[in-house]
Amino acid sequence: MPKLADESIQLHNGKIVLTRRERSPYWQARFRIGNKWIRTSTKCTESKDAGDAAFELYNDAYYKAKNDLPVVSRKFKSIAEAVKTDLQRQLDSGVGKVVYKDYIQAIDNYMITFFGSHNVGSIDDALIQKFSDYRIERFGREPARSTLNTHSAALNRIFSEAVRQKYMPVFQVPSLKVRKGAGREGSRRPSFTMDEYRKLFTFMRKWVKQGRKGKSTDIRYLLQKYVLILANSGLRPGTETANLKWKHLEFRKDVDASEQLYGDEVIAEQDQYLIIHVLYGKTSRSVNGKIKGRESIPRNDCRKHLENLVKQSKYLECETLEEAMLKDEYVFAMPDGSRTNQLGRKFEQLLTDAELLMSRKDERRTLYSLRHFYITQAIINNRAALHTIAKQCGTSIGMLEKHYSHLEVWDKRKDLVR
Repeated sequence: MPKLADESIQLHNGKIVLTRRERSPYWQARFRIGNKWIRTSTKCTESKDAGDAAFELYNDAYYKAKNDLPVVSRKFKSIAEAVKTDLQRQLDSGVGKVVYKDYIQAIDNYMITFFGSHNVGSIDDALIQKFSDYRIERFGREPARSTLNTHSAALNRIFSEAVRQKYMPVFQVPSLKVRKGAGREGSRRPSFTMDEYRKLFTFMRKWVKQGRKGKSTDIRYLLQKYVLILANSGLRPGTETANLKWKHLEFRKDVDASEQLYGDEVIAEQDQYLIIHVLYGKTSRSVNGKIKGRESIPRNDCRKHLENLVKQSKYLECETLEEAMLKDEYVFAMPDGSRTNQLGRKFEQLLTDAELLMSRKDERRTLYSLRHFYITQAIINNRAALHTIAKQCGTSIGMLEKHYSHLEVWDKRKDLVR
């Protein structure tokens, strides 16, 4: 038993201990149920009242333990943070699924924000409904069905962990199944037209120079190169760029897919193609030795943008891109090698300043719009067959047909006026 405080009272043959600290007028109760010590405030200032409250707390906890109910609870935030840590650990080890990134983002941006201060055992169907209303308010519309499924999967992981640690009984877990017909049909994110992209490209040059000297300018410069590389490679922002290191780049001579995608325009110096090894997680191999990722062949413009990043990155201490490719350092980092999580927010600021944040359909653009720009241009300009573009971008032909079939229709409509 822990050492008793100076001011303490033992009750129930020592099974309950009341203590009062100098900095608080309230008596605290401490008792043991099974192998767990329970510490809680009686919220009473008088010892007699505190004793009665402690007996009630003890009997309530004893009843719960006897009936296999949670004796104590934890704040939702505490359990959610533990789940986040486990998901990130799996991603870092290379065994986690790509969707775990979405779970972490949903937990951070929505669930902890709303449920964080609630005891996990007190969350019921009524509170879940309030969360649904809160989410619609945050989105400004009903979320897509895929978003609802992602949020439900993330919440289920948190409740499963709470049940495992006996902070809530399994029968108390709220119903999270997405009902049939709920949510909007998923739609492609807004892209850029070629004229809009040229406007963005030109605007970024002066926008970078307008930043305050120091970190502000460094972030703007990094974002500029990030935007240009995304638009010329089709990489997924965040999930595929966060763990990209210089050693994941290489030059290769015999890459037939690049000729299918771009013809001669991607050929770099000495007939070499730039290859980006896109990895799912921080390590290149899963536990069974299988590489989890793909090879991406960007447009040749990416080479000069990467070379400019090498020159700007003091931590690399390299003169050439080839030298940097030997480094186990992150590509998208500040000049001193530190990482930043401000690129998404800065991109929104950039688009706002350039008057490009909203599309013609009044849809808000994000970094993901650059990936859609890349795919759109590849299809419109007939750079390759769909299966080649799908392989390049790490997606399926079905997804391309679902979200980009309108481009083919438009292209044929243009033939009518020739």
